[in-house]
Amino acid sequence: MNTDRKIEQIQSKLEKLKKSDKKYEVFGARSHKYHSAKVSDRDLSNFENKIGVNLPNDFREFILKIGYGAGPDYGIFGLEKMLSEFEEWKYCLDEQGEFSKEFDLSNEDAIELINKKKANMKGFYYKRLQTANGILPIMTEGCTYFAYIVLTGEQRGKIWRIDLNELDTMPSGVTKEYDFISWYEAWIEKAFIKINEE
Repeated sequence: MNTDRKIEQIQSKLEKLKKSDKKYEVFGARSHKYHSAKVSDRDLSNFENKIGVNLPNDFREFILKIGYGAGPDYGIFGLEKMLSEFEEWKYCLDEQGEFSKEFDLSNEDAIELINKKKANMKGFYYKRLQTANGILPIMTEGCTYFAYIVLTGEQRGKIWRIDLNELDTMPSGVTKEYDFISWYEAWIEKAFIKINEE
């Protein structure tokens, strides 16, 4: 299934989710209330020029056709929030970080963490970021926990989680890798399960 079709399906599911979760039982829903604001092609192109790298295609199309706002936990950041968070992360990493430079971690690193977790589900496995190279913050789970999309390197397009307290990071699926669309779809599925439990 192509990206356009997947985004159409997400739009439809979001509308159903909004109608089903009128009391905002899903974690974080009260903050975004399932509302999203599209970004214009011009604004997004200016943003990409500013950071010096094109966004991964599925994330780019999502921002253009659905937008920022509704999403996992407290929702998808707007473009300016992405930039301000990145600057804070750079500060935590001794000002080391450029959007266009290669991401610290590789496919091998991701597979290693996933395999360790599968072998011991009670364990906590992570890598520690040394720089903010090639990453873009897109969402917070609250406190110091965030998700980011990788812009460069072997992991381009993948979603990772991070605890900014220690700069510990891991693939967002813990036991699997997610690109943006599959990560977002997984959130919608979990949201419907939560609502049906109430």
